[in-house]
Amino acid sequence: VERGPSPPELPAVDCANIPAGPFTLEVVEGAMGSEDLAFDDKGNLFGSDDFSIYKSTSDGKRTVFVPNMQFRAGLRALPSGELIVADNTTGSLVRIDASGTKHTVKSGLAYPNGLEVDDKGMVYVTEHDAARVHRVDPMSGASTVVVDGQIQNPNGISFSPDYRTLYIGGFSGAKIIYALPIAEDGTPGLLTEWATNIGTGYLDGMAVDA
Repeated sequence: VERGPSPPELPAVDCANIPAGPFTLEVVEGAMGSEDLAFDDKGNLFGSDDFSIYKSTSDGKRTVFVPNMQFRAGLRALPSGELIVADNTTGSLVRIDASGTKHTVKSGLAYPNGLEVDDKGMVYVTEHDAARVHRVDPMSGASTVVVDGQIQNPNGISFSPDYRTLYIGGFSGAKIIYALPIAEDGTPGLLTEWATNIGTGYLDGMAVDA
C-alpha cells in the first residue's frame, strides 16, 4: 500500500528558552475548526460545524468539503493528504479522498472518538463506549485492538514526537493519562499510568508539543 511521504523531522527546540509571551492572537474570520480539526500539508484547515466538513485557507476563505456529514469526534490528515474521520453518529471510521468522497474503513464501533496517525500512516482510534483502542490500516481496514478494557471511556490520544509512545486520556473522571509503548512494527507494550490527578478527570482532546 502506498503511504505517501514520511512526516518531516521536528526542528530542534530549546525547551529551557521558550519565549515568555504574551503572544499576539490573530482571529482568522471564516475558519471552521470544531469539534476536532486537522491541517493538510498545504496549510488548509479542516473542521466541522457538526453538519458538514469545511476546508479553510490560511486567510479564512471557507468552502464546504464534505456536505451533510454529521459528526462530533476525531478528524486527522493522513500522509497521503486524505482525511480520516471518527464518525460517532454512524459508529464508523471514514476516509475522505481529495474529491471529498467518503470511504468507510471500519464500522460497528461504539462511539469512535480520539484519532491519531503514526509515522507509517496507521490510524489509532479510541472506542469510547467499549473501552478499546484500535490500530487500523486506513486503506484496507485491517485492524488490531491495542487496548481492551483497561481504560474507562478512552478519549483523546496523542503520540510522543518519536511515535514510540501513545498517550491516552479517559473521559471518565479517573484523572489519569496512560502511556502505551508502541514498537517499530506496531506491537503494543505494557500500558502504564503515566500521570495521575489530572484536572477534572474528564479528559477530552490531547496534543504533544515539540
